[in-house]
Amino acid sequence: MSNTINIKGNIFNYEVYYDCSEFDDYIHTIFYKDKIKKSRKRFILFGKESVYYKPIELFRVWCDITDRCYTKTEMKEIIERVYDKYMGLLNREEEIKNNEII
Repeated sequence: MSNTINIKGNIFNYEVYYDCSEFDDYIHTIFYKDKIKKSRKRFILFGKESVYYKPIELFRVWCDITDRCYTKTEMKEIIERVYDKYMGLLNREEEIKNNEII
């Protein structure tokens, strides 16, 4: 299930993922706008082909934004800090296209 959030006037969808490894648990939230359609087979050469939709990740926060341990202002600061880095990278990408490397 995807949820939406408004960050500084931009609307993003987000999903919270809980990954587990041998040593630690990883909880992260990804923000995206669109999903891409992908397909795969159970085995490489044969088998039923399954279709799934994968979000095109724009940026990620390494916490659960729906966690009740954080206050609303703390979570807003965390998300906006990562969002500002993301917007800085987008501006940098435009500079590179205009040959402004340094």
